[in-house]
Amino acid sequence: MDDIKIILSRVGPGLSEEDKSKIISLLSEKIIKIFEKNKGYARMVEMKKANIHTRRIANAVEKGVIEKIKPGLDKLKDYPWDEHSSFAEVNHAHTKAVICLTSAAEYYELTTFNPSYITVAVPHNTPRFKLDYPPIKVYYFADSYYSQGIEILKTKSGIVRIYNKEKTIGDLFRYIKRLVEILQWNL
Repeated sequence: MDDIKIILSRVGPGLSEEDKSKIISLLSEKIIKIFEKNKGYARMVEMKKANIHTRRIANAVEKGVIEKIKPGLDKLKDYPWDEHSSFAEVNHAHTKAVICLTSAAEYYELTTFNPSYITVAVPHNTPRFKLDYPPIKVYYFADSYYSQGIEILKTKSGIVRIYNKEKTIGDLFRYIKRLVEILQWNL
């Protein structure tokens, strides 16, 4: 709210309380429109381009209107999310991430196992990345395995890149030893 007070003091002391509340409302609407345009997500770069001060963004985070996903990426808390919102969050956080293995199997209802983290594949030469939320397990696929069978789903929460059913089944067999260890550890 500090930046709003600064703006209001520059505009002039003669503003009525009604005019001040209209200005505050317009600034809030501007932030929300940016998030809605991007299906509930916004990057810091986009907000700075829209002349939204970082203090205003920090204030929205503090009030619980916006949630930080990772540095430079935020999501609107009250956006109408669907059941695939965590998949979309991972895809927003890393553009090459593809939902795979146990998470894809759960999506296609090939298993009754509900993983406690999202499994994602990225190309082998991708730098490491980490998310605080949602929890993820990253698999580094060789280019020949990575690029085949990617489907793009459009959901309310945004774009989700996921391997198709056939690729998922093949990958489950390919990683069967690792997956058995994970499943035994989770039981």
